[in-house]
Amino acid sequence: MPNCRDIPPEAWGQAYQALVFYFSRRYLVSNAEDLAQQTLLVIWNRPEFTFEQATDFQKVCYGFAARILSAERRKQIRTTHAPLDPNMPGPANRAGAQAAEDLVFLHEVMEKAPTKLTSEEWKLIASTAESTLANVPYNFAKPDANSLRVRLHRVRKKLALKMGWDL
Repeated sequence: MPNCRDIPPEAWGQAYQALVFYFSRRYLVSNAEDLAQQTLLVIWNRPEFTFEQATDFQKVCYGFAARILSAERRKQIRTTHAPLDPNMPGPANRAGAQAAEDLVFLHEVMEKAPTKLTSEEWKLIASTAESTLANVPYNFAKPDANSLRVRLHRVRKKLALKMGWDL
C-alpha cells in the first residue's frame, strides 16, 4: 500500500494545480495557492497515511482540501470584524413594570435611607441612585473603584437588613 512518500513528484504538481483550481473556481477563494500548499503540506506530514492505490491520491487531496477550507472559513469568521456603526443607538431606557418598580424602590430608599445610614454611607447610596435615575454609569475614581464597589455592596446589604427587605 503506497503512502504519500511513494507518490511521484509529477502527481504532486498535478494535485497542486487541481487544488488551486478547486479553491479558486469552485469556492472563489482569493488565497487558493496558499490553501493548496497547506493541503499538500498536511498530506506530506502524514507519512503513516496509506492509500489503496496510487490513483486514490487525488481523492485524498480533495478530502483534505475540504477540511482545510472549513478551517480557513472558521478562522476568517473569528478574525473578520465589521466596523462599528457610529449612528447605532445606545441602550434604551427600561420600560414597563420593571422600570416602574425600580422607580418606586428608589424613591422609598431616598425617603427612608438617610435616617437608617451614616452620612458617608448615605452619600454613597445617593450618588449611585442619582446615576441610576439619570441612566448614567457610576463614575468611581480608578484607584478607589473596587473598594467603593465593595463598600456600596455592603451598604446596600446593611440598608436592606435595617429596612426588613429580603434580598
